[in-house]
Formats: sequence, structure tokens, C-alpha cells
Amino acid sequence: MGLSRSGTLFLIGFLVLIALSLYPVASVEAVIDRAFAPSRALAELARPFAWLERRTVAAAEEEVALAFEAERERAHAVLFASQADAMPDDPALLQGRAAVGAHVIGHRSKNHDRLRLRYPVDAGVLPGSPVVRGNVFVGRVIALDPKHPGECTAELVTARDFRVSAATGSTASGELARFVVGGVLSKTRNDDRELRLAVQYPSDRDVAVGTLRVSEDEGSPLARLADGFLLGELEWVDVRGTRLLGLVAPLDYAFGLNHLALLVPPQMGTAGPVLPIDPFEPASWVQARVILAGSVSALRETRKLALTSASQVRVGAALSLGTRFVGRIGRVGVFDSDARLLGDPGLSFSALARIAGQAAPIPLGRLVSLGADGSSGDVLFECSQVISRERAGAQGATVELWTAAAETDLPPGLLVGTAVLIGGERQFTLRVRPALDARSAQRLAVWRSSLVEDAP
Repeated sequence: MGLSRSGTLFLIGFLVLIALSLYPVASVEAVIDRAFAPSRALAELARPFAWLERRTVAAAEEEVALAFEAERERAHAVLFASQADAMPDDPALLQGRAAVGAHVIGHRSKNHDRLRLRYPVDAGVLPGSPVVRGNVFVGRVIALDPKHPGECTAELVTARDFRVSAATGSTASGELARFVVGGVLSKTRNDDRELRLAVQYPSDRDVAVGTLRVSEDEGSPLARLADGFLLGELEWVDVRGTRLLGLVAPLDYAFGLNHLALLVPPQMGTAGPVLPIDPFEPASWVQARVILAGSVSALRETRKLALTSASQVRVGAALSLGTRFVGRIGRVGVFDSDARLLGDPGLSFSALARIAGQAAPIPLGRLVSLGADGSSGDVLFECSQVISRERAGAQGATVELWTAAAETDLPPGLLVGTAVLIGGERQFTLRVRPALDARSAQRLAVWRSSLVEDAP
């Protein structure tokens, strides 16, 4: 039995809507925004009839407000501990220089060998200042941002054209064996998860083992601040059948660089530990009202916010209640915006894990939501960070999750909740109990620090 003309048109329209949901087109979304504006206005007028939920929501919001001060102190303690873990602790490396704490706030587009960093504005950071993580050299500052005091761009030692002088041990003649380090070797037949830095121009080709440290003896005074910092261990590496000299890096450059330290002359450091980013600065947040439930799919967790493109809030901006991270902005429209909550599959963010008995939190890299875990209120996340089982704790151990410094639109130090490691040797699955169930929230705070900084 064939379809009627109206049935055929309905089917075509239905298929078009499915296609747009999978592959959205910005111009079409704008038209749909305008077309459904009246219905959203009616939804706003109907909000007074939602009074049945208000007592429960008000109680949750009151609980968040009462816990704010204590949780803010805990968040600051986590950030200071993570920052302290990024500082050199070898006494010899602390002489004649100062280390300034810096947070990673993003990568340069299409160039993950360049990071955007934020540091205290009163520190004397200069182009050429070495960048370190603990006692390990990772790169140098290449430019300060003239529009944003306290921000700079750093290039990592993994960049193809990066060069730093290094030395190890003594040769048969009693002299140091010298090398030039920079860039990475191609994929090796060794463990591909371990990054190998490229080593060139050895002063003695008989030296193939040893610990390489920065030795910029003939460089500028600023470059020499990095002397003595670790680069890695020499080893022979098989690259496509060719034996090359490489350097096993002691750091995870993909996930382990949330907090760093910038080396400056001693008189140009800060008076004490300072957080480059305070995630609870009131001017960095704007309040938005929740107006609709969002996607009709049972697999999604989204909300519509009374937040328009005139607010200049960007896609990806963090959402919070008090100190608690609850999601990110998924779309900013002419009449409203979409909020993606933690249980929305595909939502991602960088995280720190605070483990009982360990002073410094562990960078977990990027977590990706797999959606809600049944009706328990928990959310499953995939974590691809490679950390030893000794540091991660036994399977089933509970850790506390916080947002990590990694991008402009997500401040570090927001409480995510508690998590349980439920499986995986190299790729972990985490069952997360959110610190707050935001599905009934009437208001959410939206992070907009970049807007504040750009203001005249």
C-alpha cells in the first residue's frame, strides 16, 4: 500500500530532521531558532506552573550555597598542591633562579606543540624563559600576549624545529658528551605509548646510554636558567628498520602538563605561591536561567538556557553551581543556548584525581562521557590517561575528581564528584557520582573569563 502525498512529505521531513540532528547546519539551526521562538516564549510564561518542584530544587541550591566556602578552600588547596607538584624540588635547581607557577589554558590551533599559559601578572616572565615540570625541562616561552597581561605562548621540546643543548656524563677524555635535543622520533617498534625525543649531533658517538640534562653553556643568561634540568634517558631506538639514538621522555606530554613552572631571574619571581586562575572570581561568571528540558532523546542530558549570542559566551564554556562542575555550553543561539550536562554522551573535559594519602592530585587527561549508568545517577567516563596502577590505586578504589587546567573555557578547580575505577589496564573506565545532580536546576553559572579580560 503506497503512501499518500501528505504521508510522503511527512516521511521526507522526518528524514531531513534526522539528518540535521546528526549533521547540523548552522544556517538551518538559526532558522529553526527563529521558528520556535514563540513556543519558547510560551514555555517561559508557563514556568510559574512548575512550583511543585521548587521545594526540592530550593533545598539543593541552599545546600550548595552553605557548602560554598568550605568547598572553595578545598578547591584552592587542590590547585596549590597541583601547582607545587609542578615546581622543581631539587635544591640545586632552585639556586640562582625563581620558578613561577603557570596554568595551561589551551593549545594553539592545529599545533599541539604550542601551549597557551597563564601566570601571575606581577611575575617577570620574558620570551625565552624556560618552561619546566618539576625537575624536567619541557620547553620555553616564545611570545607574551600583548592584549592579555599574564598570558604567553610556550613551545614544547617536542616541536619539530625546537633545539636545546644537552650533556651527559664524561667521555674517555674526561669531557662531557654533548648533544642537541628537539622534536620526536617517528613511531618505533618499542612501546608506542612512550614518547622518544630526537637526539642529534653527538660530540662522542660512542656514548649511547646515560641521563641527558640541559647544558646551555654558550646560550643567553635566560637560556642558562634551564641548565641541569632533566631531558630523559638515552637509548637506541628502531625506527623503520634503522637504529637511531633517542631519548625516553620522563613526562607524559599528551596529558601531564596541566600545571607548569616558568623560570625567571630570582628578582623577577613572585613573593609566594600565587594561583594564576581563581575559578571563583565572581566577575568570571554569568548567571543563566534554565527554561526547557532540552533534547527529547532519553540518551541525552541537555537543557535550554535563557542565554543568547548577545552574551558573547562561547561554545564549550563551563557550567557550574557553586563550586561544582555540571557541564558545558553546547550551542549558543539567537534566542537561547544549549547546556550539556555530565551525563550527555560525548561531553569531555580534563580532570585531576585526588587520591587519599597522596599529596598531589594526578592529571587524568581528558575524560569523555559515556552517558548515565542506568538509574543510579552515576555517569560513566572513559579515561585514556596512562598512569601506573600504583598511582591509580586498586580497582574499585574511590578518588575525588576536579577539573584540570587545560583550556580557556574551563577553569581548573571545580569539583566534579567522586569516581570509582571499574576496569582497564591502560584505558580506564570511571563510574562518577556527580557532586550535584543538575537535572532539576533552575539556574546555572556560565564561565566567561575571556569576555572579562577583553573588556576595555
